[in-house]
Amino acid sequence: MLEAFYTGVTNAHGPLADQLGGFTSTFAPVKVEPDFFKIALDIFGLGFALTAAPIWNSGKSFTGSRIP
Repeated sequence: MLEAFYTGVTNAHGPLADQLGGFTSTFAPVKVEPDFFKIALDIFGLGFALTAAPIWNSGKSFTGSRIP
């Protein structure tokens, strides 16, 4: 019984996989974001990290001990 179920699912996979591409492009299109937006966010994130890292570590460098 399980072998027949497995065979049926395997045989149905081929035709369904062929039709899935058209279904996906119709009902769930992928929106392409412009590259300059991604690059601008990367630069902003890098600038924030480079600016904020010394501020986060400023407590250690001035007191020489751990801040509670």
